[in-house]
Amino acid sequence: MADRKLSPDDMMKVGIYELLGSVGFYLFDNYQWATTFLFTGIVVFLIGYWQLNRDDEISGFQSFVIVSTICLSIYASGEVANYMNKQSSIQKLCGSVENIKIVKGRGVSTFDLVAKDRQQTFAYNEHKAIVSSYPNLCIDYSFDQRWSEYTHIVEIYPQPHQ
Repeated sequence: MADRKLSPDDMMKVGIYELLGSVGFYLFDNYQWATTFLFTGIVVFLIGYWQLNRDDEISGFQSFVIVSTICLSIYASGEVANYMNKQSSIQKLCGSVENIKIVKGRGVSTFDLVAKDRQQTFAYNEHKAIVSSYPNLCIDYSFDQRWSEYTHIVEIYPQPHQ
């Protein structure tokens, strides 16, 4: 099994499949995975094309560059998604803090901010001091569900008394 290698044509096919997967994720409005597949598809396709024009063998250094480039493309797609989420319109929500869920280990601890007409879930860890101190909060946030499943909190402050 270890002596099986991907030919340059196979690498180019994998790149094309990843590009098609990118289109599929785009059609389902999952832009973060669409950009991940787009970046890695381009990298894998170009590696196959480069391999086709050079020799068939990939050296240890070239393997390191390939893996590093794929990891960098995944990181870049996460940064693009984070940037796009921050650039979406800022919304304001005032309400009571409910359903604080603290996750031990891996995962994201969350809380719900419940207003009269709607409810939104936010990450808890970064703002636990103010969230645990006040029962009612106002949060200015940006959120675009096509790019991320988490909101970006712009400002958080206690709800003024009415």
